[in-house]
Amino acid sequence: MSAKKGVWLICIVAAAVLACGVVIYLLWAGGAFLPGWATFSDREFEACDMNFKLSGRHLTVTADGENVWNTNSELKVQDCLVTDVDRDGQDELVILCWKQGRYGRSKPFFVKDDPKVFSQHVYIYTLEKGSVKPMWMASDTGVDISRMEADEKGRITTYGPDGEASVWQWISWGLVKVK
Repeated sequence: MSAKKGVWLICIVAAAVLACGVVIYLLWAGGAFLPGWATFSDREFEACDMNFKLSGRHLTVTADGENVWNTNSELKVQDCLVTDVDRDGQDELVILCWKQGRYGRSKPFFVKDDPKVFSQHVYIYTLEKGSVKPMWMASDTGVDISRMEADEKGRITTYGPDGEASVWQWISWGLVKVK
């Protein structure tokens, strides 16, 4: 084999390896390698004079036909519900989602590096007609949640991949496991 053919062969192999690396990274960043037990819901419902559409791991909220809020591409929304979590008479939006890293831009002082692996989070937003605002953005849940539901008292029951249930309630500032 001539030197020129050898250089071309090396270039082709390097390009193929690079292309494979890019494809794998894009699949990972898109959440393709999340755990198999994490099933993602698709649903539409109405609450608080707004429409909620969860589709393709993305949540969109509209009011009077206008888009008022949607999740950014960094979040992979697994499930969502609307309930009065803090028992103040106003419903809140609760989403179960996956994102890279255990924390957001703000992290505890003792955390130097936030590994960019996917972790599961529960986020709560206040709802007013035409408005969705962050209320509580949890760090990594620390438990595996395959689905969630709310009761009439605003408690959230989560179910693990094995079906084990745990009950969470809003107490002062955040969700606390009560069962």
